[in-house]
Amino acid sequence: MKRMLSLLSLLALASLTGGPATIAQADDIDDAIHYRHAAMEVIAWQMGPMSRMVKGDIDYDAEAFAERARRVADLAPLPWEGFIADSYDRQGTHALPKIAANRDDFDAKAQAFEDAAVQLAEVAGDGSFDTMRARFAEMARSCKACHDDYRAD
Repeated sequence: MKRMLSLLSLLALASLTGGPATIAQADDIDDAIHYRHAAMEVIAWQMGPMSRMVKGDIDYDAEAFAERARRVADLAPLPWEGFIADSYDRQGTHALPKIAANRDDFDAKAQAFEDAAVQLAEVAGDGSFDTMRARFAEMARSCKACHDDYRAD
C-alpha cells in the first residue's frame, strides 16, 4: 500500500511538472549549462599562464606558450553547442537571454574567438614575442567582446 501511494504521488508530481519530457528537457538544459561552463573553464585554464607570460608576470616559455595556444585553438569550438534554447535564464548561468534574439551576432563573436585562437596558435613559438603578444591580445579582445554583450556580471 505504501509503495502504491509513493507511485501515485510520483505520477501526480509528474503530471504537474509536465511529465518525463519536461524533466528530460530540464536535465538537457542543466547539462548544456554545465558543459559550456566546463569548456570555458578548460579554455581559461590554458589561457591563464599565457596571459601571465604576455604581462611579464612569469617568464616567457615559447614552447609552453605554443602548446597552450594549440590547446586553446583545439578547444575553442567546444563551448558553443552548450548554448541551447531556454538555457539563458537559469540560475547558475551568466549567459544573457538576449543571446536567443541575437544568435547571429553571438555566433559571429564565437567564430571570431575561434579564428583568433587559430591565428595565435599559428604564430606562437615562432620566435616573435611581439607578434605572439599582438595575436594573444586579439584573442583576448574577442573573448571580451562576447562577454561584454552576452555575459552577466
